[in-house]
Amino acid sequence: MPSPIAHGSTVFLARAMLGEEMPRDVRGPIIWGMLLFASVAPDFDIPINLIRSGDAFGAHGSYSHSLLLAPIFGVAFLCAIKLIWREANARKVFLIGAGLYALHVLMDLMTHDSRGVSLFWPIMPERIACPAWLFVGVEHSDWKRIDLHLLTIVTESVFAAFVFFVARYIAGIRRGHRAYA
Repeated sequence: MPSPIAHGSTVFLARAMLGEEMPRDVRGPIIWGMLLFASVAPDFDIPINLIRSGDAFGAHGSYSHSLLLAPIFGVAFLCAIKLIWREANARKVFLIGAGLYALHVLMDLMTHDSRGVSLFWPIMPERIACPAWLFVGVEHSDWKRIDLHLLTIVTESVFAAFVFFVARYIAGIRRGHRAYA
């Protein structure tokens, strides 16, 4: 599964898609934090699994990695954002919350040599693995493989840079000009 580097980089894209001026007071950093939380929310199965079974990664990628949970998360995300930012566009905020959740699931789906994700849990609890991959992924079972960890950091940093520049381009289009630098 990708690390928080790749998942967290999607926050820049979400911010560009929001297109609205975020509050410049204390609410701004809180909203950024909520966007970051939304980008990694499916991985909260790790502490849940640790508490339930003592094995943090045994069921990782199963029940919380379902596209069917994305709209439910989107509603919860919208409610949380609206508590502190009433002026936010509800439709955009819902789509961004659901989109970040779903994008996380799809990114995990596209990880090399993974056991897959339960894409349509609870209707179809079986794991689905994608034959095409975009990410090397974090090697949870072999922490001594420094070479794989370095490869993950490099490839995901390149992905994050790409996402950052795409987000800047989108933001520039929304402002009426291109923003390359």
